[in-house]
Amino acid sequence: MDKLLNNKLRPEIVGLFQALAVVVYSALVAGFIYFMSQTRIQPGYFGIALMLVLLVFSAGITGTFVFCLPAYFALKNNISRAISILAYTFLYILLALVMAVFVLVIFI
Repeated sequence: MDKLLNNKLRPEIVGLFQALAVVVYSALVAGFIYFMSQTRIQPGYFGIALMLVLLVFSAGITGTFVFCLPAYFALKNNISRAISILAYTFLYILLALVMAVFVLVIFI
C-alpha cells in the first residue's frame, strides 16, 4: 500500500477521485430518495427508521471516502500529504457543489 500511494499518485488526483466518489454516492442516494417519494407507499414508522439508518450509513460511507486515506497518511507521520489530500478533496466537493447550483440557477 505504501508503494502504491506514497509518491505514485499526486494529492490532486487522489482528492479528485475521492470527491467524485462522494458526488456519485450522493447522487445515487438522492435518486433513491426521489424514486421513493414518487411511489404511492406511505413511509410511516418504518420509512422514518429507514431514513435514519440511511443517514448513518451514508455518513459512514462518505466519511470513509473523505477521511480514510488522509488518516492513513497522518498515522504514517506524513501530515503534509494527509492535509493536502483532504484539502483537495474538499476543494473538489465545493467545486461540484458550486457547479450544481450554477446549473440549477441557469436551467431552472
